[in-house]
Amino acid sequence: MDIEMEIFPRLSVLPDTVSEYLQDMINCYVENLKCEKLKEFMQYRNIDSVFDSNGNVKCLFKRISNEFMARMEVAVYLLDHPSDGRRSDSKMIYGFSGVPPAVYIRHNEVSGVLVDFVQNDGAVAYACFRATSEELHKIFLIDIRFGNPDRHNHNTLVRGEKESSEAILVPIDHELCFSTKYTLRGFWWLVADGTNEPKCCEVKASFSPHVLSYVRDLDPEHDFQFLRHCGWEAGPEFSDPFTIFTSLLKKAVLLGLNAPQIGRIAARHCKPDEFNLQNMVDSVPPGDNFVQNVCDVIDKRLQDYCARTKASGSQTKKQSKPKKK
Repeated sequence: MDIEMEIFPRLSVLPDTVSEYLQDMINCYVENLKCEKLKEFMQYRNIDSVFDSNGNVKCLFKRISNEFMARMEVAVYLLDHPSDGRRSDSKMIYGFSGVPPAVYIRHNEVSGVLVDFVQNDGAVAYACFRATSEELHKIFLIDIRFGNPDRHNHNTLVRGEKESSEAILVPIDHELCFSTKYTLRGFWWLVADGTNEPKCCEVKASFSPHVLSYVRDLDPEHDFQFLRHCGWEAGPEFSDPFTIFTSLLKKAVLLGLNAPQIGRIAARHCKPDEFNLQNMVDSVPPGDNFVQNVCDVIDKRLQDYCARTKASGSQTKKQSKPKKK
């Protein structure tokens, strides 16, 4: 059975290690199709298990009829650049935030995404785990940078390390990213149990030099060029929110804000409302320079927010000092 297939990304433009890894996933899928081995994964009707030659689950096939959403899932993997360089140059399979490898395929009337299968101990919703601040910050980074409105506690997997009591977190399900709604709800790492306190206190820690360096080097224009090279000319419905969310992330991190503060700005939890991203975007009228004007507003509002936060902190310290007798 010959299967003609449309694929994204174009494998020939990726480093050999990444290209071969994705090709292996595709080969397993084709072999499963020929032998009719595809089986529904757990209780998910739109997801099939894809097995390797040893009968182990190699990857999952997520049937996604909306091509734009499917390509966004893959784009998040491609743009999760590894810690040693950009995806276009690095031989590392997994990127900084640990997004599983993904490739879009379409054949006949079937379309969807092959996603690498990750052995895990369950989702955050069910697993007891302890993670470092940097591990939590990796999830924070991907959610803010890619405008993810769907980071609930079922789509972050927990993977234990045999030689450590600290968990590795694996973010999954990114077809809803690059939201054109600038109010992101549901970050499990931001609030828990209806309170205003983060689920994990470690997320409030300062960013490490490693994280700061990674954020400083983010470049949306380079990312757009890379996606074009991979075979996708993404339009403004993708590039506009991506540029705006990346601008918020870079400016806020480099101004010294922590993850919960930035999360609240993105989730519209700040008071007054002028310091929320949605308000910043809504304050700019449509026009030729809309995205740049929004980025300028973000810069100004974040500086005002930092000044107010600093002044409020100083006032609190003065009030907490014991009075001299």
